Amino acid sequence: IGHFAADVEAVDVGVASNATAFASNIAYRAVTNPAVQVAAGTVTAQVRFTGQSSVIISSTVTLEAQKGYLLLAVGEGGSPEPINPSLLLIEMVD
Repeated sequence: IGHFAADVEAVDVGVASNATAFASNIAYRAVTNPAVQVAAGTVTAQVRFTGQSSVIISSTVTLEAQKGYLLLAVGEGGSPEPINPSLLLIEMVD
């Protein structure tokens, strides 16, 4: 998971079916390490400002078993919400 939304404070990332974030306090230009394990299937990824409950970006993605993905949050800073935020899902290939 990478945070590349300029001028946006740190974020938490999770899925809609689980209120607990699986990656927390991700700063701008940071990438989680180690990788985050998520079950295969269709999930709704959600991004929130760290410690907040309001969703600022939400996107439904399909994850296949035995594959790696890079999930990037991109956009521009804005007040009170980011401008043109989106999530990009990139399949990692060996």
